[in-house]
Amino acid sequence: MNVVLENARKTPVIAETDVLVAGGGTAGVVAALAAAAKGIRVLIVEQFGSLGGSGTNALVTPLMGTGVNNNKPASGYSTLIDKRLDDLTDAGAGIRSSIYDPETLKFALEQLIEEAGVDTMYYTFVCDPILESNTLRGLIVENKNGRGAILAKCVIDCTGDGDVCARCGVDFESGSPVDGKNQAVSLRYMMAGIDFERFSAFLNKIEPAYEHKPEWCHTAFEWKHKERWPIGSLFEKAITAGDLHFSDGLYWQMFSVPGKPTFAAFNCPGIYEHCNGANTEDLTLAQREGRKIILRHMNFYRKYLPGFEKASIALVAPMVGVRESRRIHGRYTLTSQDVFAYRKFDDGVARCNYPMDVHDDAMDDVALHYDDTIPMEKRFYEIPFRCLLPVGIENLLMAGRCISCDFLAQSSLRIMPIARGLGDAAGTGAAMAIRLGKPVGEISGNLVRADMRQRGAAL
Repeated sequence: MNVVLENARKTPVIAETDVLVAGGGTAGVVAALAAAAKGIRVLIVEQFGSLGGSGTNALVTPLMGTGVNNNKPASGYSTLIDKRLDDLTDAGAGIRSSIYDPETLKFALEQLIEEAGVDTMYYTFVCDPILESNTLRGLIVENKNGRGAILAKCVIDCTGDGDVCARCGVDFESGSPVDGKNQAVSLRYMMAGIDFERFSAFLNKIEPAYEHKPEWCHTAFEWKHKERWPIGSLFEKAITAGDLHFSDGLYWQMFSVPGKPTFAAFNCPGIYEHCNGANTEDLTLAQREGRKIILRHMNFYRKYLPGFEKASIALVAPMVGVRESRRIHGRYTLTSQDVFAYRKFDDGVARCNYPMDVHDDAMDDVALHYDDTIPMEKRFYEIPFRCLLPVGIENLLMAGRCISCDFLAQSSLRIMPIARGLGDAAGTGAAMAIRLGKPVGEISGNLVRADMRQRGAAL
């Protein structure tokens, strides 16, 4: 491999903080709020110009339910975020906060962060760790101003892909144990100019068993699991006519958007090959191929779906929706057997009963053996605080879908409500460590759990 030798350099320290959160996504925002609530100085470094990550820049909506006790929040901050979303959204009666407008969420999160006194540094990329032996002292970052060092007493990796942990040399796993492939990625988009009165009436005519309403309309089609929702015959007709490719219907979902009565958000197209979210070439391919598919989708809607005749593309996500990439090795690895057994832990900091949701054909024949002897009210598993502590590095935590778990367990816990709970746990643990003057690895997960419960987490 050809190499270029870089000159040695002196990197200026551009900021010092107590807690440095790498990534202002779903987990990162809540981690910052939880730490700041303890009177700790917090700085978020974020590669985009807004907060929310998958929930905003990847257009991932709505929130999935945790499946625990009527979807009680994994973090008390979920209630706070939902309340602010409701305040900002003219959604009409009966619209749940789990169904939201990603653009409105950007405003809600930024308001909450500013009110909490958290600093943000947008358009900034994490480059390298500042390590002294096995202790993390901060991060080297780069932005339009150049290269700089940020010193911190504790760093929380909320990059989604475990970028900080990986660059610290922590071991990780990635991909399916069957074929090594990562779960499919998606390039989501939104359309505007839809007549939902006509479209919902059309859906109700061809599927009278489900009542579609203009203010809340959801439909789907999927070849992969042979699901034929009301528009399935139209997909088949369009494919036969050459208006769509077969792969365009591998995974397709549509949701109306609160506060935007002519908008729809689409959970597609899915990219099933070259889908490593920690690989730049794969992310580039997802954007390029995804936009080609989106154009075919738009032409299909205008031709085949009543109410879409004047619709147009409003927004294509600037960020690819990644379901699974690196899974960082931690002090405990949550396994599929833990999930199947609905295992509980003394240091459990999030509860989940979301199904194993694997977007990988190779896993279709893998048997899922849940323990049916467990009473219904106890059918959930817990994620230990130890899963947030990477092996071998001090002053470092992680939160979000990159925590220590196996492939099947990750397919359940990767949802955004759980990411909020994990962010809460990481921010709380970091603040406790700084307050007590201890390494974060010495903080008891039991104390983190108790603190979160007092603040409204369902634990």
